[in-house]
Amino acid sequence: MTLDSQPRSPSKSLLIALLITCGFIAIFIPLDRVLFPQVTLAPLFGAILLFGLSLLFRPLPTIACFLVTLPYVMLSMIFLAPFDPTNSVILTRFWVRTMTFVTVGIVSAMASYFRCRLVDMLGQTKQLLFELPVAVVLSNSSGRITWANPAARLMLGSVSLVGRHFLTVLPSDGTPIDYDALFNSTNSDAYVRRAVPDHGVRFMRLSAGRSQTLVTVLLPIDKEK
Repeated sequence: MTLDSQPRSPSKSLLIALLITCGFIAIFIPLDRVLFPQVTLAPLFGAILLFGLSLLFRPLPTIACFLVTLPYVMLSMIFLAPFDPTNSVILTRFWVRTMTFVTVGIVSAMASYFRCRLVDMLGQTKQLLFELPVAVVLSNSSGRITWANPAARLMLGSVSLVGRHFLTVLPSDGTPIDYDALFNSTNSDAYVRRAVPDHGVRFMRLSAGRSQTLVTVLLPIDKEK
């Protein structure tokens, strides 16, 4: 769960992100001086901080924290490490590290944006499945239920379906269901008519990398198209 996954005003999220950033900078400045007196690790520390913030906050707070962290990184490279503006090698190194950190900030903001888009889409999908009037059950390749909507819990007569084996809670009229074959089949969409009394059962296998989920929808016969 991220810090901005719960309803929160944008200004409050921004304030929390800035407080975290300022707090970590205040802690790291003395450590950087004591542990690394001849070189500063501020760019590395700032990059780790920004990537961490991108996993916790939306793009706006992430960008604001980048704008706070950038001057800290640049000043650290000027004052905490040997810096000679007349030395072309040192000056070039300074600007290369600065532009690298700017790139890190851009990537962090983009990562935050796409993460939030994904979280929002998953939330909408889950809400849709939750509100459906037909029973929907999600299970893994071992047959264990990972999620069920209220209609499924009502139909199957249990409020605690998660963790139970799918075939043990599914009413059956005797029609065999080869659960393993549903995951090994090249057809990602299968339909069994009347495997459950007065219902048709549609199985849809979803793959995401090595992870697979079986979506089972129990359709009352009088609602079939």
